[in-house]
Amino acid sequence: MVRMSAGVWDKPLKDVRVVVSTYAVLADLLGHGFVRMSRLALLIIDGGT
Repeated sequence: MVRMSAGVWDKPLKDVRVVVSTYAVLADLLGHGFVRMSRLALLIIDGGT
């Protein structure tokens, strides 16, 4: 298992304009402080089944 830290996400997200993620992954990233809402310009949540 890989231990996650903020540094793990800094480089991959540095100059990225579009990120596709599940709600659960985004919630984990936000909850642990690895990503801040201020870095997100647009958030689309698909609640489809």
